[in-house]
Amino acid sequence: MPVSLLALVAVALVAGSAEQTAEALKANGSRNIPIRIVRSELLVPALVNGQQLTFILDSGAHSFFLDQNVANRMKLTSRERVRSFGAGDSQVLIPQIHGLDIEFAGSGISGETAGIIDLAPISAYLNMPIDGVAGAQVFSRSVIAIDYCRQQIRVTSPEIFVLPSNAIVRPITEIGGNYATEATLHFAAGKEVKGMFLLDTGAGPITIGITRQQGERLSIDTKSARQETIPALGGNFRAGVVAAESINVGGASARRIDVHVAENTSGGLAAGPYTGVIGGGFFRRFLTIFDVPHGRLVLVPAQKCEAGSQ
Repeated sequence: MPVSLLALVAVALVAGSAEQTAEALKANGSRNIPIRIVRSELLVPALVNGQQLTFILDSGAHSFFLDQNVANRMKLTSRERVRSFGAGDSQVLIPQIHGLDIEFAGSGISGETAGIIDLAPISAYLNMPIDGVAGAQVFSRSVIAIDYCRQQIRVTSPEIFVLPSNAIVRPITEIGGNYATEATLHFAAGKEVKGMFLLDTGAGPITIGITRQQGERLSIDTKSARQETIPALGGNFRAGVVAAESINVGGASARRIDVHVAENTSGGLAAGPYTGVIGGGFFRRFLTIFDVPHGRLVLVPAQKCEAGSQ
């Protein structure tokens, strides 16, 4: 989970073309799920062992996670721990709970495993209780269309999903269990970096983030940049925020963007076999469709949504 559980204020975007696509998905039999968008995090309802909970929808998480206090309240115990890391500096040992019944978007999953982590820093940041995280399993089984403007997602069976004619389609590959696609980041004076970027809806505050390693390669001076500290797994994610001309993901682009350049010396964004992450600041500019079963990211261009989001 290299860059999960990040949060910052965002503005939701969508277009008429995106609305038409959403209506087409509904007509094809997709299930609509209302969500909340709080400080750019996608909050979705879920049932765990029959209890109604609120999860963050996080494409950057490898699996399901439950908050430690929620697990205690449900009297769930673990005999197994797995070492993991996030965007913070520290590795963490995560207790594993097996045999859970989890229901999301009307689909039940029996015998599921969830890691137990402390979500208190995220809950405090969002000023509301967060009970868990829904990760890769959700995205791997269905086509997930995220409509930031309407604050809803549509979950569609891969067998009936119809690719929008006006969409930009990019291939999804996996790097260390994380979804990724190729993109090119352009800075001023002709400086650019091209590489694989992780696709992370849990990195809500970030349009684009690059690793400390890439920042050093580009000779970016983060010490004189605006500093941001954001709660993450394994401690805080620390970054210098600099301006870039644009990011191009195939034919989909965003101009005049902020780039979070990691300053952590260890953790998922210190270095890695990827250039960085694409987060909510980019995804909110489109009707964003994760079609993982068919190995593709689908982006429908959007215009500003008047309603906005929190």
